Amino acid sequence: MKLDHEQLDRHLKKGLQPVYLFSGNEPLLVMEAVDRLRQCARSEGFSERRVYSVEAGFDWDEVLLVGNSMSLFAECRIVEIVMPGGKAGVRGSRVLEQLAQSPPPDTLVMVIADKLDEGVRRAKWYRSFESRAVCVQIWPLAPRQLPSWIQKRLSRYGLQAGMDAVNLLAERVEGNLLAADQEIRKLKMLVNKPEIAVDDVMRAVVDSSRHNVFQFVDEAMAGRMSRLPHMLGRVRAEGSEPMMVLSVLARTFRTLVGVSEAVRSGRNTDPIMADMGVWKSRRAMVSNAARRRSPAYWQRCLSHCSQIDRMIKGRCDGN
Repeated sequence: MKLDHEQLDRHLKKGLQPVYLFSGNEPLLVMEAVDRLRQCARSEGFSERRVYSVEAGFDWDEVLLVGNSMSLFAECRIVEIVMPGGKAGVRGSRVLEQLAQSPPPDTLVMVIADKLDEGVRRAKWYRSFESRAVCVQIWPLAPRQLPSWIQKRLSRYGLQAGMDAVNLLAERVEGNLLAADQEIRKLKMLVNKPEIAVDDVMRAVVDSSRHNVFQFVDEAMAGRMSRLPHMLGRVRAEGSEPMMVLSVLARTFRTLVGVSEAVRSGRNTDPIMADMGVWKSRRAMVSNAARRRSPAYWQRCLSHCSQIDRMIKGRCDGN
């Protein structure tokens, strides 16, 4: 069974399952989802807790040993397996598969991992979890979801703010929900009033947003130009080299030249994007961008990349 973090509360009201997997690259949401399951388990009488951190040389037999042994004072227990990289190895894969297929009695098993790559999702243990356990997948919030999330988080701390203040706060913490929560807590302590104004955010909240090159390119393709200067500044602050940014842009523009030419000629763009290696999740965005501008426009963008390339290599003047 697959759930997202918003579906977890409804699921828990129906009763606990013996095995859970939490995965995702948004630490705050993962941590809060795990906490909700722990709280529910404690209310159901799971008072003993064992935590195992999977590192190099980890002995997976310890997990099986505690699962097969009698709990102290015959109490129900929680067994947490923290697996940051999601790589279990041969022995670990067998143990996890066994836990999914034959959970130990009076035991709640929780596996906590970062975002799982395609190789892990093809592993036999993961397929066992998909079919027999509860897999809670935590996805990062999209930029359009962040203001609503911030408003709810402000309300949790007894605060409220107008949309100007919320949007400014979202801009300064985008891609970093841990920082967002910390900054809201800081506002609660520093601002001695329930209504947060733009000036309060400007004084109290540092810019801790996180953006990568691919997010920057996606925003450019979507035509949200007002966001690009701030995003590019954060990409630069996080140490991305100009040539890396340029290479992603140039590759995107080459794709858009080909796709926009297909659009103009009335051809089906899906096989063309597949040949170009465009991921299925990005094809709608690429197609929309290709329809919004002409092939000549994207060719001019590609020519501009060539000029920037010469600037980076010192062959002509410019920033």
